[in-house]
Amino acid sequence: MEEVQKAIQNEYIGQKFNRLTITGEAPHKVFPTGRKTQVEAVCECGNTGVYVLATLKNGNTKSCGCYNKDRITSHGMYNTRQYQTWADMKTRCDNVNHKWYPEYGGRGITYIESWASFENFWEDMQDGYEDHLTIDRIDNDLGYYKENCRWAEPKYQSHNQRKSKGSKNRYLGVRVDDNCDSISARIKREGRSVYLGSYLTEEIAAKAYDDASEIIYGDRPNKTSPSDDETLKLVKDRLDGIANGLSFKATGSAFKNAVLNEEQAVEIYLLAHKGELTQKEIAAKFGIIQCMVSAIKRRASWAEATKDIENTA
Repeated sequence: MEEVQKAIQNEYIGQKFNRLTITGEAPHKVFPTGRKTQVEAVCECGNTGVYVLATLKNGNTKSCGCYNKDRITSHGMYNTRQYQTWADMKTRCDNVNHKWYPEYGGRGITYIESWASFENFWEDMQDGYEDHLTIDRIDNDLGYYKENCRWAEPKYQSHNQRKSKGSKNRYLGVRVDDNCDSISARIKREGRSVYLGSYLTEEIAAKAYDDASEIIYGDRPNKTSPSDDETLKLVKDRLDGIANGLSFKATGSAFKNAVLNEEQAVEIYLLAHKGELTQKEIAAKFGIIQCMVSAIKRRASWAEATKDIENTA
């Protein structure tokens, strides 16, 4: 019996049935309906498996399973990165058990009705696609549809994120530090954090962040209007690396910091060590942020100007 089975198997090696080409022998298998001759075969898609010879011959088995998937989807892109991108998008929006559902479907992020079909999704999004790009929503609070989606570099993806859950700050890229009486703006650029300055209000800091974001990424995540010319110049200078370490006058300005000279730095150092005024009071007196007072007191700033002054505390 074994010899007969091997002879049958060998007779069909090299023959192709639909998408499957028989490549070798395989152990027989006993089914409820009886003993069946099996063969090893490779599918057009590259998958190798063991199949009942009779089902190959009569056409009941046409492939490793890819035929049915392609027939159902009709586009033949089932195993592509583009199809997986679409499937992942739907899963994040639809599957309540998915780990990312709370950040997508759970907060109302969904996709346009026509994108329930991969064919419609791909028709809208095939322009501009490259294998190293990922799908990105321009407005992070809106759903998936052609006008709100683009193929973007990973760095854009990391930039275009919502505020962290539990964040006390009202705006993306804006930090309020009560300890230092400081409202500052920072933005990520090529993996580095760029300091955009300290400001009088969160709203002005948010405008500064959006100005920088528009220059680098072409968007305004906080949905603010552009800043005045003075603030915009500071933002551009910060991005160009020109303004690092500089401060700006507070009078009639959006900026929190004031320009200090050596004489003022010495006075601040002495006042900070005398302890007659709090650091917050000294900061208000000179129009600077509280962190600057602390830095001068510790000689982390204006060290040359204060190096010969004895500590009077």
